[in-house]
Amino acid sequence: MTRALALGAALLAAALVACHLLGLREHVSVLSGTAPPGSAGDATLGVAHALAWFGGVIVAPILALAAGVLALLDRLGVAGARAASPAAPRQQVAAGATGEPPAGAPARRDAAGRARPPGE
Repeated sequence: MTRALALGAALLAAALVACHLLGLREHVSVLSGTAPPGSAGDATLGVAHALAWFGGVIVAPILALAAGVLALLDRLGVAGARAASPAAPRQQVAAGATGEPPAGAPARRDAAGRARPPGE
């Protein structure tokens, strides 16, 4: 999950840099109804640069911070840091989370204090 967040942030930042290097910033003026100086302007290119700008300036830092926080929590071994991870349920099943009490654990009891059989 941490790598996916970091990769998303890097891709959004790369898209912004690519739009800037291609000179799409001039075409954003079409969105306000003015033509860029010296060219006809293209609304599609203006929208592409605006979306890349919002992604690179607003979304990418949030993704990068989230990746950093998750990496730090993983490194510190904080319990529950990976609870939102898609791999978490598989790890629990692999560890034997079948609903049965572990060996040596006290038996479950009903309201009258009698031991209940496993699986009830």
